[in-house]
Amino acid sequence: MADCQEIPVEELEAADRDNAKIVNLFHYAKDPQRTHGVPCKFVLYEGEPFVETKKRIQLRIGANDKDFARFKFSLVTATIFKQPTVVEDRT
Repeated sequence: MADCQEIPVEELEAADRDNAKIVNLFHYAKDPQRTHGVPCKFVLYEGEPFVETKKRIQLRIGANDKDFARFKFSLVTATIFKQPTVVEDRT
């Protein structure tokens, strides 16, 4: 039997916002085809600074500060899983 998750209000309201897009959020090790953990949906907002997006990701997945500081972020094209594009903070 599959685990169930409550759909966050933010995700439910995303369809009503022009600047919101729902994406798949997942963990992988070195290769996007080597996933681990529990994938989930996540809302991205156009124009939101990535540092704010990262704070929302941390809250969504419940990672502590020490572990989260080691995370790297990538954009992965879902159709072909080519080499991911690393996302960096701009300060």
